[in-house]
Amino acid sequence: MHHNPTQISGQPLNRPFSIAMRVLLFYAISVIILISIDLVKLDKSPEATALNLLLIAALSYLLNIVFLNRDHITPAKAGIATNRATATRLVTGLLIGLCSAIPQPISLLAWGHFKLEWSAPEIQTVFVYIAIYFFAALREELVFRSYAIEQLRHQLGSRLSQVVIMIIFILEHKASGMSWTASVLGSGTGALLFGFARLRTGDIALSLGIHFAWNFGQWTCGFKGSPGVLRAVVAPGYAHQAEWIGYLAFLFAMAGAAIFIHISFQKQIKPNS
Repeated sequence: MHHNPTQISGQPLNRPFSIAMRVLLFYAISVIILISIDLVKLDKSPEATALNLLLIAALSYLLNIVFLNRDHITPAKAGIATNRATATRLVTGLLIGLCSAIPQPISLLAWGHFKLEWSAPEIQTVFVYIAIYFFAALREELVFRSYAIEQLRHQLGSRLSQVVIMIIFILEHKASGMSWTASVLGSGTGALLFGFARLRTGDIALSLGIHFAWNFGQWTCGFKGSPGVLRAVVAPGYAHQAEWIGYLAFLFAMAGAAIFIHISFQKQIKPNS
């Protein structure tokens, strides 16, 4: 009598565990790609960083294709195939992301111990940073909100899969040098919004637009640790208060973006679909 080693009483053997291991393997390889390309980078210029991120994003896409083919999942199902709604969703995401970046500087300016100064960047520098933040966002959407979240969603459901992805997202940003506060409140909240956009629409176009525009808006205002188009200047002795005002404005913006997405986009992904 022939026995199928992958089944017991007609049920898949350790299927949730198997999928969890594949998702972890997928993520581990994505991290190896990220670290390896960063280690061999000889030129530390922004231009070289943009090219490296382009390569990392391209390899992350190919990694998705390999795992999707292995598990018989189409790119469309994983949210990385273009369709008639892609351009509209991407542009909508850009607008949401840019609008979400506005409350922080406005709140800080209204507070009074903060100002923005023109940093006079060269136009080519601005375009280089557009590329940097676009490819960085693309890499993270491909790693966290394509194959990985699609597989976890089938086993854990939409909500729990978002929590798992959020935890990994937080840990990756903490490992990159961010504080726990920034990693949890900033990256963690962003992960929930991006995941919600992905699961609401069924693809990464909306989440990619939000992710990129938010980060580029932050850089523009000088909130990425160095001057962007503007330079953020906090009065001496007020850095801690400025940080928390910024976080509160950020949480308000993320909540507003989530409400807008909930109202504007009919749910595309159904349970167990």
